[in-house]
Amino acid sequence: MSKDRITLAGICLTTVALPVFADSPTVLDTTTVTANRISEQLADTAPNISAVGRKQLDRQHASDLDSLLAQEPGVSVSGDQGRRGNAGVTIRGIETNRILMQVDGTRLPDAYMSGSSAISGRDLVEPDTLRQIDIIKGPASALFGSDAIGGVISQHTFEPADFVDRDKPLHFGLKQSYYGARHGSATTATVAAAGDNTAAMLMLTQRRAHQLDTPASRDIEGGQRTVADPQLTDTRNVLAKVALGQDGPHQLLLGVESFDRQRQTELLSARGAATGYSVRDRDSDDDTRRQRYSAEYRYQGDGSLAAANLKLYQQTLRNEDKAVEVRNTGTRYENHRFDQDISGLDGQLEWRLGEHRVLTGIEATRTDTARLTRTTAGSTTSSSKTFPDNRSERLGLFVQDQFRLGSLTVTPALRYDRYTMTPQSDAIYQASSGGAVPVSRFQDSAWSPRLGLSLPLADGITGFANLSTGFRAPPFDSSFMTFNNAQAGYRIIPNAKLKSETSRGIELGSKYQRGSVSGQLTAFYNRYSHFIDTVTLGSDRASPRGIFQYQNLDSVQTHGVEARAGWQANNSLLLDGSLAWAHGSNRKTGTPLNSIDPLKATLGAHYQQGQWGSDVLITLVAAKTRAASASQFKAPGYGTLDMGGWLKLGKQTTLRATVHNVGDKKYWQWADVKNITGSAVDFYAQAGRSVSASLETRF
Repeated sequence: MSKDRITLAGICLTTVALPVFADSPTVLDTTTVTANRISEQLADTAPNISAVGRKQLDRQHASDLDSLLAQEPGVSVSGDQGRRGNAGVTIRGIETNRILMQVDGTRLPDAYMSGSSAISGRDLVEPDTLRQIDIIKGPASALFGSDAIGGVISQHTFEPADFVDRDKPLHFGLKQSYYGARHGSATTATVAAAGDNTAAMLMLTQRRAHQLDTPASRDIEGGQRTVADPQLTDTRNVLAKVALGQDGPHQLLLGVESFDRQRQTELLSARGAATGYSVRDRDSDDDTRRQRYSAEYRYQGDGSLAAANLKLYQQTLRNEDKAVEVRNTGTRYENHRFDQDISGLDGQLEWRLGEHRVLTGIEATRTDTARLTRTTAGSTTSSSKTFPDNRSERLGLFVQDQFRLGSLTVTPALRYDRYTMTPQSDAIYQASSGGAVPVSRFQDSAWSPRLGLSLPLADGITGFANLSTGFRAPPFDSSFMTFNNAQAGYRIIPNAKLKSETSRGIELGSKYQRGSVSGQLTAFYNRYSHFIDTVTLGSDRASPRGIFQYQNLDSVQTHGVEARAGWQANNSLLLDGSLAWAHGSNRKTGTPLNSIDPLKATLGAHYQQGQWGSDVLITLVAAKTRAASASQFKAPGYGTLDMGGWLKLGKQTTLRATVHNVGDKKYWQWADVKNITGSAVDFYAQAGRSVSASLETRF
């Protein structure tokens, strides 16, 4: 029997075995999610869909993308501890731009990676403005198109209706937070008001943080440094929304969002000898600015047209990485820009036609991407581009139907996507490539079907099955990437023959709910064809470390199991837990997929009594044993304990506090070190024991 058939058989047996474990399952609440583009109760959706609500974010003291998703099984966030922070999200081993990230239904800008670091990452939303995060794990192109080949992270910010209505026309909120791991603080002020048929809100956030306080001790200069480089990060965020037609079937929602983060780092780890020179000092000043403007029309009806939605938006990203490097040969100034402008239209109609719940929609986006580097050494300034300026245009049409055949709920979906990328080569790009590099327009299209099934299996047990497909066109940089680092001895050459990535997946799972016990179990298998990754073509005298190129791999596969369990022991005590295990590799070579996280489990206890409550969380992570290279650092297993609680100080004020990593354990997250070799691994360690706290008042 082939390995694929063995894997599928294991998935089926795991899912059928759910009733055996049904007495130890997470409590499924009445949370409403829109992960499938329609409003549904979380308990009615397949197990690959989950939600993180505001109460949980407050318990986690969420201060960045990593802490937003820290307790979600099968999800991790990679980061650069030294300078640039969080890069992007990994879901079941599929990472960064293969995950569609949204805020209020609009696409977030892409990440731009350089090696293992994100020149421009995807940590671009202020955590205090979020009321909920919806997560889809696995291919979701049938509804969301290209870039959802690995999953979807949908972040939903607050709206005026979350604070005010006719009965409560005014709201004022103030939240002060402290994060000990980075000696950081944040202040968020919220004002909202409602009239007869209009409501408005304004949220202002000021956030400040320093370098991560790790348990490392080698406070020296150079590549063997393990203490984090001194750093100061200031973030300012403005979120404003106006709702017209607050109480009627027709509503117009206008929104403005402005996110600005400045990060200054004294790069002590970069000092020392280099090829042909020595670095005496190096400091960076990085600035990330994202602005979004949106207008959204909503309709809720009780006829055959149940709902309608039309959204127009404009979003800009301006990312500047500036550095000053003092060498023994002189001073060097660098300015690395990454700019991306996204304009989009997203519309959908929801119909109730007898027993059918039909969703139809259209999505169109235009993305302009540019990357320019300017370097000044002495009186000479040079410019370079690693890829040409380009415009990407996406058009997607989708339809989904949900209906019942007896007790079986059937949900087929189909989407057509057309993708066009037009490069705009210029003299700077051609000079950067070292010669005439031909660039041409790329165009592709794809049909992405999906079939979802839901069937009651026994009292309190519902089974789910998903057959899904994914599609992702070559990104803005891979086809035309050209880079020559003579000092480091390597270069990257373009590949105009890249094909679009595709995926096929099967997921089987069950949910259980009876009385105070509930839970879920899911098993998945996904195969990714034409997977784009860098390969080494060899080396020459000019490039002793190698010549690299983005190419399509034959096939990559992932499979795994995830579970949640919960028991409401009494009115005061809730016990819960989760588990996630995944395995991935190149099907042709057998090489492990480096982005796969090791086995992770959590155990939690939550107690509430009147005006106070407490939370205990145990996190257990297995050692990483499979890696793409034998020379890589393989993160050892670890266990951490977090203990926290909250106290109501009157009707309007809540105090929260948590001690993280109570045992002061030194540990590493695999997502941060998956590309790390060498001996200075403590530089990438997580924080030791720390305290987070917040004080929130609402009137």
